[in-house]
Amino acid sequence: MKPLNSVAGPLCFIFILLCLTGCNKKDNLSPSGIKDEEFPDNPTSFIFHQSINAESDRERLGLNLQWADFEPTGLYAPPGPGSRLLINVKNLSGKSLPTLIIGTYYRYNAKLFPDEIRLTAGQNTVEISGPGGMLYIRYTSENPDTNDRVKIDFLGGALRAPLFTNGTTAKHWQWQLEKYKNVPDVTLISDYALQVYSLSSAILWKDQNIPAVLKNVDKIIGIENDISGLVNDNSSIHSITKHKVLMTQTDIPNSYMFASNYITAYKSPTHYRAFSNSIVEGNDEGWGPWHELGHMHQQSAWTWQEVGEVTVNIYSLAVERTLGIKPSRLTESGSWTKMVVFTNSTASSKNFNDDNQIDVFTRLCLFDQLRLAFGDTFFKELHRQTRIENPDLKTREEKMEYFMKKASLISGKNLTDFFRKWGFVGVNNGYAAIKSLNLPAPDSDLTLLRE
Repeated sequence: MKPLNSVAGPLCFIFILLCLTGCNKKDNLSPSGIKDEEFPDNPTSFIFHQSINAESDRERLGLNLQWADFEPTGLYAPPGPGSRLLINVKNLSGKSLPTLIIGTYYRYNAKLFPDEIRLTAGQNTVEISGPGGMLYIRYTSENPDTNDRVKIDFLGGALRAPLFTNGTTAKHWQWQLEKYKNVPDVTLISDYALQVYSLSSAILWKDQNIPAVLKNVDKIIGIENDISGLVNDNSSIHSITKHKVLMTQTDIPNSYMFASNYITAYKSPTHYRAFSNSIVEGNDEGWGPWHELGHMHQQSAWTWQEVGEVTVNIYSLAVERTLGIKPSRLTESGSWTKMVVFTNSTASSKNFNDDNQIDVFTRLCLFDQLRLAFGDTFFKELHRQTRIENPDLKTREEKMEYFMKKASLISGKNLTDFFRKWGFVGVNNGYAAIKSLNLPAPDSDLTLLRE
């Protein structure tokens, strides 16, 4: 018989080895309990198809603002100096070349407008002299060839950042938040929007149902597209834009929420209203994002200065109605009561555009009365006809007169008395244009309409 220890030695060695192997595997777990090797790293190679540039699309739609004509990579450029990117560009078809955008518009007060670098075919070395930031590709043309494609490989210098796209799971997202924690921002992509906000916010909100949030964001934008008379096809002048809205957190001091070319921006701590399911809630939670997204839908031809913060809420009210939120903002703010006082006034100085006489929500009642009288189709048709006609109007009077005439044409009614009771002054050409249409007066006084 062999001594016991002659057998126990190898068995003990095997047992210890198995234990060590098991411990090593356990050490590969992130704090969230997800194995590092469970998901592949985010991509660094991309193929882009050429699309229409932002200005040409803005002109087609007759909008005040441009939508984002660039695409996210989910990669981040560390700040300079001393940071550089190595990028290879290859045309798969066509000869046009893309532009690299370094940083997110309005994300950081230190650099509101990102650097733009025109890339060349072959290898590019890009030196980062500023604060760096998330990386985007703009591959556009005034007359795009959708067959044109370019392949871009980020070979060095760029860091992966958390990127949520269609099909990303909650487990994968939490893995990314742990894996790519050396970058400041995250990116999320839906059908109609790009969202960029801080990694710290993403970690704070890591347990929220992100697909549901993004679906709700698309729902809001979709409602605003609908009241704008847009359709989901690829050939019509009324087609929904192929571009997205960049919804970004901002750190601009003393800001709250705002919109500009490409973006709607949201300052902490209320930025959660745009990046959570608060976006479909009432009680002021969702109104701010609805309002800012509304700015992305306003048409220049009938948005004169005094209604810039008024007609934007045509879209907000459409969202509010669709979501079934009551009481409405107009009722809750007492604006209908103020409307009665203003429209019943016989003062010779009455002026719709005078901020001392009327506020933005009372002005909004005029536009909602047209909806109450003629339905949602009124504004859908107004947007459509404006896109078709694409008038180049500059002055307040020109824009007011255009709106007055189109409102009468679309409704089929002579709206002279309506506009006079609302204090439209200095627009004699508008009243003359309405008269020339030879339309009947409305059956009742439209200024009596209210919710």
